[in-house]
Amino acid sequence: MGKTTSLEEVARSGSGPPISYAVHFTVEESFRGSSVPGAGIVVDTGLGGGDCGYPFVPGTRYLVYASLTGGRLYAGICSETKPAVMAAGILPQLRAMRDHQRPDDIFGTIGMAPKGNGWDSLPDTQPLAAVPVRAIAGRGVTFTTQTDGSGAYAFPSLPAGTYTIAPDLPGGFAQMRTPLTADVRTAGAACRIDQFARPDGQITGTVVDATGKPISGFVTIQPADPDEAAAAQRRGGLPGYGVHADGKFSLPQIPPGRYRLLFHPGIGGRIDYRATFYWPSKSDDAIDLAFGQHIDSIEFKVNM
Repeated sequence: MGKTTSLEEVARSGSGPPISYAVHFTVEESFRGSSVPGAGIVVDTGLGGGDCGYPFVPGTRYLVYASLTGGRLYAGICSETKPAVMAAGILPQLRAMRDHQRPDDIFGTIGMAPKGNGWDSLPDTQPLAAVPVRAIAGRGVTFTTQTDGSGAYAFPSLPAGTYTIAPDLPGGFAQMRTPLTADVRTAGAACRIDQFARPDGQITGTVVDATGKPISGFVTIQPADPDEAAAAQRRGGLPGYGVHADGKFSLPQIPPGRYRLLFHPGIGGRIDYRATFYWPSKSDDAIDLAFGQHIDSIEFKVNM
């Protein structure tokens, strides 16, 4: 576990364009290896864009899984490296294994996922405290616990069996995936199940032409504020939906905010991204979506 202090571009053979980053960390805690708390350490990673580089953000704390490559430490997006805010559940288990103690049977972190879909958005994850978590076994047997202030939960000791882990999320949230199961066969099973939820805002409606006839294409959503729209694009964009012949669309798991809908028509079986229509059509108007609010039956009229 460490905090990034700086990123240094590394050029091939000391010259030419950069080929990687040398990421400088201050070590806070070490679970395996010879790192000393308080010391500096350097971990290499790629530049991103296809080379599996991890987008470390200076000033952010990370749990880093690094391997030795050519005598240097390397971490990429295919490792378990993650921001510290996403690692609260696993930290006690790493400490237990480091100190030759028994880890918990099932554990994890419950949190609110960031707005964006990219790796560089992950530090914006927020923990969800005091969330009840159920471990449901066969024949209706259920064990319960709840998350602490950092979003971590644990079931230290469970009877052998298969369990479905179901967090009871606060109102207005939706799980990003279906409940997962874990098998406990021996004491200290160390099964990790994380759940990161999104606000359950939703917008549904139908795209029609000037005569009211449904039309196909692609609908997405964009923050009404230009600066927020640009930031959302850098984070990987917001939900989109392919509109079929019935013109209906549904945009789920939208965080609260002010938005405009964008529509690209389907022409000849393909989406024409050069043609863009907005709803509301006036640039100074927008949809105001509250936390967890559902806005239904919008008629998105397009004058083609």
